[in-house]
Amino acid sequence: MAREKGVRRSVLPQQKVVEIPLSQLRLWTENPRDPLDGDLSNEEIIAHALHDDSKRWDLRKFAQKMGDHYDTSELPTVVRIDEGGGPRYQVYDGNRRVILALLQQEGFPEDGDQFELPLVPARLPCNVCDQDTALEHVLRKHSNNGTWADTSVICSCTGT
Repeated sequence: MAREKGVRRSVLPQQKVVEIPLSQLRLWTENPRDPLDGDLSNEEIIAHALHDDSKRWDLRKFAQKMGDHYDTSELPTVVRIDEGGGPRYQVYDGNRRVILALLQQEGFPEDGDQFELPLVPARLPCNVCDQDTALEHVLRKHSNNGTWADTSVICSCTGT
């Protein structure tokens, strides 16, 4: 489809960087790295990731690679979902980064693996976009590099 003369396409369609309080971020249970059944809380997803014997999450190694400070070179990709209590943001890409931030803020569960965490701001800069843009972004980023076990959930949503 041809563009109208003088009309420019956005370089960042449907994307905006916003600093979001950690309390408003919701981890994605359909994360192809390790899809989980049901509507689980952040705490339940974190507990699962900390007890991961398959090494799909490998949070300790990820925290070590990040170093002393939270790495903002790759922003979590999130989609705004309006729920009864105000805005929330579903994390489509960056679940491990957000988990480290939540652990830094809230502490480790008593029965989980514990390790040194990077320093994390109370508000995380995130790439806020619509669901289609988020799914396209994570499919492009993860489908060919082996970091995700199952990208079929994304393919079924995007039609690819």
